[in-house]
Amino acid sequence: MEKPDTHLPEKKKSTQREAGRVAFRGGSYSLLISLVVLAILIVVNAFVSALPTNLTKYDISSSKLYSITSNTKVVVNGLEDDVTIYWIVQSGEEDQVIENLLGKYESLSEHISVVKRWRAIPFPRGTPTHTAAAAPR
Repeated sequence: MEKPDTHLPEKKKSTQREAGRVAFRGGSYSLLISLVVLAILIVVNAFVSALPTNLTKYDISSSKLYSITSNTKVVVNGLEDDVTIYWIVQSGEEDQVIENLLGKYESLSEHISVVKRWRAIPFPRGTPTHTAAAAPR
């Protein structure tokens, strides 16, 4: 008569322990790979956000409403004097389209700079909206 295998429960425990170790290793590798991919995505995102607006924003409207025309690019490339564009805007009311367009102008030439001026309240009616230092008429 054969003796019953008394080591069966111990073999089963050993197999379960080994399966647990393999699963832990697999989970550790998955976690490590996920962290590496996440770190790469963060670095790529930081790099892309540092690029100029003309490389990251595209006008996909059918009439190219938010693009700078080739005639404007010729004029901007021909600038010899520095030009400062003052964008006077009420705090919290900035228009993203205008901001993108001004960023495109700024990236076209080193002679163009855009300065955002905050206006806490709108100008009252009838008051001049510019200073005496404005361009001559």
